[in-house]
Amino acid sequence: MGGPPCSLGVGTSKGTEADPKVFERAKVILGPEGGGVGNMVCAGPGTDMVEVLPIYRLYREGKPCGPVFWGMAQGCGLDYWTTEPRGFDFIERNMQVDVPDILEILDRAITPGIRDIEPC
Repeated sequence: MGGPPCSLGVGTSKGTEADPKVFERAKVILGPEGGGVGNMVCAGPGTDMVEVLPIYRLYREGKPCGPVFWGMAQGCGLDYWTTEPRGFDFIERNMQVDVPDILEILDRAITPGIRDIEPC
């Protein structure tokens, strides 16, 4: 029996100082809105980018939601996905993520032929 179909690399809050080689090898990048996500520019086209950002809530509330990383992902040829956390703001670092939602996104992103919705 072969090894696992993928491995999980967990980064820390290094921001833009993260190792670009990690992003070059990534099939999926998952992280909260922030400068470290900008390292997606090192990823290859077709990599899936999953950003944790309450973009729809911010939009509904009339607050700036700046889809900066969506635009960057599009420019890099990455598939962009987003999930809405609870308890998120740009000052406090206390958020809760919807694990089933993230697992569903990851399943659709990495399983060929399973996407019945397209990324954002």
